[in-house]
Amino acid sequence: VWYQDINREQYLNNDLYVQFDYKKGPWIITLGDRFRNNTFWNKPYEKEGESLWSYNRSDHAFFASAGYKKGHHFVQGIFNRSYFNPSVNIFIDYQEEGPTRYNTDQKTRIAWRSELRYTYQAEQIVATCSATHTLLTDMPLADESLIGLGTTVTWNKGPLRITGGVNAYHHHYELLESV
Repeated sequence: VWYQDINREQYLNNDLYVQFDYKKGPWIITLGDRFRNNTFWNKPYEKEGESLWSYNRSDHAFFASAGYKKGHHFVQGIFNRSYFNPSVNIFIDYQEEGPTRYNTDQKTRIAWRSELRYTYQAEQIVATCSATHTLLTDMPLADESLIGLGTTVTWNKGPLRITGGVNAYHHHYELLESV
């Protein structure tokens, strides 16, 4: 049973990164994996006899990139498959009347992400532009995707660093028709 405003909700993430970089002339190739173990738990305050609710999940986030660098210019393509890191409230079934119950039947929520990035780097300035597309699977909405465009500029002078950026995102989804 979940009692609003009197719960102690916590989570613990353990990450292990493995990455392989290969450079041949102007080409840079990167392959990697991020292993994550998530543990979520809840213990109601001042509720004797209430047991500790917990949920554990382990997953891998794989990524690959290929880049080409010539002079001050760097072009990179990135692809990865990762999982959404849910917050504790995703496990709460808000449809229940009365005290809310925990829902432990969670699907694997995978995100397939691709990015094309261009970077210009000089002695005092770094400018980056990127375009991303993320396809979300096993989400409540069918065919859910995110498209993003962004740019960031950083100016360095000794210990001073000024960074500015602009990002635009479009969230697209199609609802399934009920039968």
